[in-house]
Amino acid sequence: MGTLSEVTSQVSSLGANLLTVSINSDKSLKLDDTEKLGQLTGIESVAPYVNVSAVVAKGSTKEGMVSVVGVDQNYMDIRNYSLDDGRKISFVDVDNKSKVCVIGSGISEDLFQAENPVGGTVKIAGDNYTVVGVLESQGSSMGTNADNTVLIPITTSKYISGSGEINSLFIKATDEKSIDFVQLATENYLKSTLDASSDDISVSTQESMLETMSSIQNTLTLLLLGIASISLLVGGIGVMNVMLVSVSERTK
Repeated sequence: MGTLSEVTSQVSSLGANLLTVSINSDKSLKLDDTEKLGQLTGIESVAPYVNVSAVVAKGSTKEGMVSVVGVDQNYMDIRNYSLDDGRKISFVDVDNKSKVCVIGSGISEDLFQAENPVGGTVKIAGDNYTVVGVLESQGSSMGTNADNTVLIPITTSKYISGSGEINSLFIKATDEKSIDFVQLATENYLKSTLDASSDDISVSTQESMLETMSSIQNTLTLLLLGIASISLLVGGIGVMNVMLVSVSERTK
């Protein structure tokens, strides 16, 4: 129950006006598509992102395969990420496909130790990237540990992923009241743009995510209760057999 409470708190902290979009097929969006999506009525901002993995290193110190996220200028605001130092990824970085990055606090400590990372250089997948910002320590949220994450411009991420395809994004509605309208408008836009069916896309509200997690938690609770009941039954039968044998021996 504590785990559910923690996850619920993390999801709720992002706001009830947030939508999570996933494209579950070989179809994908281009950056221009996400910008047009952001112009729809009721949408405040859109943050497309691309998840890749790469070796991050500084000199002889390596972090191994690290979660590298290609983002735009809206991503940090939508995810409520705060900076400990420096600046975030800007639209200029995205437009210029700049090799810059914002690193998590854990990456900063491991690679730079007491040295100030901002202005320094790290290698990501063998290429040099300039560190422009460091995230505040915030741990895990929605399956992502920001402390061990590196953010780079989404246009630059194609150098690592090999493509500019976008299959995931966050959408922030102007307010909670418009969330249902924005969800429907987003689904219709994606179906039209990608020539996709409902099975190809997933547009989830924070409320639906919380309901799903609660349902999973309830199912697991029932499963554990069932296992505990069986264990008690088996244990009881074992104790009864021992008692019967003991009584039988004494009778003899």
